[in-house]
Amino acid sequence: MNIFCITPIYEPNIEYLRQNIESVRNQTIPVKHVLVFDGSQGFLDVQEFNNKAIPETKLNLEGIEIIHLPEVHADYGDTPRFIGSISAFSRGADAVFWIDDDNWIEPTHAEIMSADLRETQPIATCQRNICTLEGEVMGECFETDPYKFIDMNCYMIYKSAKEICSVLWTMNSDLHIFDDKVLYASICKNKIPFSYYKTPTVNYRTNFNFHYHYYKYPVPAGAKDGVGVQYAKKKNETMV
Repeated sequence: MNIFCITPIYEPNIEYLRQNIESVRNQTIPVKHVLVFDGSQGFLDVQEFNNKAIPETKLNLEGIEIIHLPEVHADYGDTPRFIGSISAFSRGADAVFWIDDDNWIEPTHAEIMSADLRETQPIATCQRNICTLEGEVMGECFETDPYKFIDMNCYMIYKSAKEICSVLWTMNSDLHIFDDKVLYASICKNKIPFSYYKTPTVNYRTNFNFHYHYYKYPVPAGAKDGVGVQYAKKKNETMV
């Protein structure tokens, strides 16, 4: 099966991105990796790092495709995901999946997710681990529920359902913060069958304070509120 991983990049942390790249490179089945830079700065940051780094510490981009969007869309990675998916399917991809640049996957992720993909069951989903910024697993995601919520990093889309990717750019601009919920709702509305794997193969590096509260870990400096709280605050600010 011809599988593509699409990674949207906005403001990359080089070490997080390194772990992301290596996790895709080390899959038990072949996966083509596409980095889609949302704007020029992230792309320049990676170039600058590699220009200054000694050979042993350079970011290894061998075999990786790069799509560079000259202008920033700042829509939580949805335009980069969509453009990367269009490119992949247009070049014969059988399936695509998305992984944020600060997350990483287990070596069997692509193999497990693609095992039962077919025209009549064209979407696979999975559980995820919630991890600290340092990469320590705090626990399995308590939000994941195949009947309610699947994170954007936990989907694989088969070619027969590729039209569902259009949701990534057709949704209202204020809903990008809830993109995974919008995608899930669209899948349900269109009655697209999907599988769910309860063993986590995605590692989600979180900066949301409620995750740390739930798992009883120290909250890192600069941690963010959940997306619902962020959205409510933004709405309130626009009404003032």
